[in-house]
Amino acid sequence: MMKHRTVCEAVKKGEVGRRGVAVTEFYIDGEPQVYCLGYGDAMNDEPIDTCKNCRDFDGNSDEDFEKYMERKGR
Repeated sequence: MMKHRTVCEAVKKGEVGRRGVAVTEFYIDGEPQVYCLGYGDAMNDEPIDTCKNCRDFDGNSDEDFEKYMERKGR
């Protein structure tokens, strides 16, 4: 399983107690590409800013997938 690329900043900042739930979005050469679902802000149902800005956040998986597909020439 692919390791997360970054240390959870929300945990480091004390905003949350532990990293969010992991989710596999796609596979590259049989290797799962794992992202974090992050944490939501109860006031507006949006992900907290720290999560939105994280490279491992699930909201960034589409961009990573598109880059992967471009590299493959599709």
